[in-house]
Amino acid sequence: MKHIKHLTVYWKDGQNISEILPKKSNYQNFDQNHLEAVEVETEIILKICKENYSHEKVSIQELKNAVKKLNTNKAMDFYGITAENFIYASETLLESERSSLEWRIAERQLQIKTYSSNSWFIDLKKICGKYDIIEIEQYLDKPLTKIEWKRFITKKIHKYWEDDIKTKMKGYSTLKYLNCEYDIGRIHPLLKTTSANITEIKKLSICTKFVTGTYILQSNKAEYSNYATNPMCRLCNKADETIEHFILLCETTSQIRSSLIVKILHEGSLVLARESLQTPIDLITLIINPYHYLPKKMCKDVEDRVGNHLVPLCRQLLYTLHSKRYDVLTKADTKANRK
Repeated sequence: MKHIKHLTVYWKDGQNISEILPKKSNYQNFDQNHLEAVEVETEIILKICKENYSHEKVSIQELKNAVKKLNTNKAMDFYGITAENFIYASETLLESERSSLEWRIAERQLQIKTYSSNSWFIDLKKICGKYDIIEIEQYLDKPLTKIEWKRFITKKIHKYWEDDIKTKMKGYSTLKYLNCEYDIGRIHPLLKTTSANITEIKKLSICTKFVTGTYILQSNKAEYSNYATNPMCRLCNKADETIEHFILLCETTSQIRSSLIVKILHEGSLVLARESLQTPIDLITLIINPYHYLPKKMCKDVEDRVGNHLVPLCRQLLYTLHSKRYDVLTKADTKANRK
């Protein structure tokens, strides 16, 4: 007999079985890996069926009769064919033979129609051209399976948008700390966290603003307002509040900064010493994005070292500086409003 006490599960004899219960996982590629495994198994099953069994041709009417006997709920969406396809769209959505009218229309439209035509096939051809899928007529002669087509299209679309976004990123100075790193479907390592602690989430939010250039300082406000706003740092009133001044030079936050900077320099030197870098290291860039100077495919030891030691220190520094700035400015604004 089981009983629950303080959210801990025991057997009757008092043995704690919480160790065998499911635990929270941070495995982010589970869905993709599972999908790929299922697709491989599907291909194996289809191959076995084709090799060991002979199938008789089924007429359209027999297929319709079989579909009518199905439950009214959605049928299995296999190879893009569902019960609804047959019930509402009839034969036109079935696989066509080369001699069919649909096949001949597609072949003729692709060969004869120009790009100024309003033909659906030409619209399709334009979309394929955008994603560097040329000579689509060849896929009528040698059609791909659904799985092959899905992988092919996904790869082409991802490549197009990755190249497009990376090209546009170079034109935005605010994204210089990201080093044009972008992979569709993958989280940037700087944004990964294994903690659900609210403070850690806040740190992540602040770091994201810095790395994307959306953290607003006085110099930014001055630039946006055509210098109607004073760019002077409101914490120390000794220099313009640029990102370099805020992170490294402001005297008001020097005590907060000093110990963390030493630790960041120590950890950063241990990590970067393994890399043969040809460019000088910028401390601001290292603090905002510790992965900036590391290769995309780094070894597991380096990735763990950065993620477990260097990144937390950088997050702590940026968040502490932000908190101090927020407190000082809030008190100053409150005092000004009372006058």
